[in-house]
Amino acid sequence: MKKIIAFVATLATSLSLAACGGTPTLDINTDETGIHVVATDNVAGTGDGEITIDEGYGLCVNHIVEQGSFHVTATDEKGDVVFDKELTNNIADLVPANGQIDVTISAQDAVGTVDVIAYDEAAQSQADATLDDALSEVDMTRGDVGLANPWSDAQTPQEAADGAGVGYFEVPADDMEVDGTPLSWKGYQYMMHLAEADGTIGTAELTVRKGLNQESKDVSGDFNEYAEEWDLEADGWTVHCFGNEKGKASKAIWISDNFSYSITTRDQDDPEVAYPLSDEAVTALVCEIQ
Repeated sequence: MKKIIAFVATLATSLSLAACGGTPTLDINTDETGIHVVATDNVAGTGDGEITIDEGYGLCVNHIVEQGSFHVTATDEKGDVVFDKELTNNIADLVPANGQIDVTISAQDAVGTVDVIAYDEAAQSQADATLDDALSEVDMTRGDVGLANPWSDAQTPQEAADGAGVGYFEVPADDMEVDGTPLSWKGYQYMMHLAEADGTIGTAELTVRKGLNQESKDVSGDFNEYAEEWDLEADGWTVHCFGNEKGKASKAIWISDNFSYSITTRDQDDPEVAYPLSDEAVTALVCEIQ
């Protein structure tokens, strides 16, 4: 259920700024969905654009900052500043704005992306109101729980990331060996702020999720009780594991500054039955997920 809606872009600006080695670039361009910025190799520079946002829509500044920072300033036709912020993290900022908007984007020793796009204010409000219910009440099998299905299908992990607004989503490759059994992906989906990949490991259903970190929330959708909980270190993350026997996890969650992740496994024939993974398997999976 993608809630970020395209608006009319009235001016396209494209530039490349090179430092001593000629490699740092700041590329700014527009298409039918908005203004898009890509910064590489710790670039410093500034670009301008002009967009129009229809009534009923607002301004969304979606940013993924790997290094350095960006600064985005947006000014409306009256000269009022509607957005003025230093961007150093990975999240989407939503602000009210209508009409013609002048946008200035500066990069300071930056690596990352910024997308200035529009969002449907009514749809966003509804999505925010239902997100917690969707996370807690939509079960792992997508059964009918009395709520409208909040999920939309995607063809790839990146399409799911784009729909969710989480920047990017990388999952392990098909046929990766997990506890001696090949992994296979079946499909991808998303809701606002949450991307999901669904697959199998042998007789187990595998679900991997990536969502915006909202107060360190568990995004797994798995609220079963387990006899054991423990932590392991994987790829620099502290991963909190859940299972009925220590060292055999049916659920694993970890959190960065900006995102929350989860891995869950259930038996294909009976989703109520846990399917455990070894600590080595959990570690291998976590290292392949971004």
